[in-house]
Amino acid sequence: MIGILLLALAQHAVISARAGMVTYTEGVVNVRAGEHAVHAEINQHVGEGNALATGPSGRAEIMLTPDSYLRVLPYTGVRLESEQLDRIVLRLTAGAAIADIDGLDHDLPIRVHLNGIEIAIRKDGIYLFEPDRVAVIDGELAIGRPTSGEEQRLRKGRSLVRMGDSFSEVPTGTDIGEHSLVRWNEQRSDDLTPSRRGRQPRGFRF
Repeated sequence: MIGILLLALAQHAVISARAGMVTYTEGVVNVRAGEHAVHAEINQHVGEGNALATGPSGRAEIMLTPDSYLRVLPYTGVRLESEQLDRIVLRLTAGAAIADIDGLDHDLPIRVHLNGIEIAIRKDGIYLFEPDRVAVIDGELAIGRPTSGEEQRLRKGRSLVRMGDSFSEVPTGTDIGEHSLVRWNEQRSDDLTPSRRGRQPRGFRF
């Protein structure tokens, strides 16, 4: 019995040693490696350089760190450019994703690439990513623009919205809590952490 327990703990340590483990799927969810695609399975790793892609009615969740998750809606593509826990890098190629971050080491940010901007997540929080919008529901983001070398802070209740060829900072609307991905994220978070049930959703008061 002790041997079985030690084996299980060792396997868990291996699973948790890199980002990108699939922890939930619904509908059409594939892992793509180049031109090849396979149906995503629970506990499967996306793999560095590969992409998670959802189709009709597809929703999925991958673990970034032991207490942090990325959740996506139908018709979404996310490439895992680096899976190492000290250098997690994601690229949103289509659709919408939300990062629910907890227990993050400030010195080991999670980086997200989206439409010409580089985003560094250094604080716990909830962050919504869409092709034309980045919204901070809770927490704070560092937004970098490679062409200018500038970096700005995007704080709780603020969004970056594409306007023409550039992004502009605007207040996040109070209806953000009704976004289907935000609502599903709260549901999944409650499912994973029963102690949060019945609490005020994080970040909805701006």
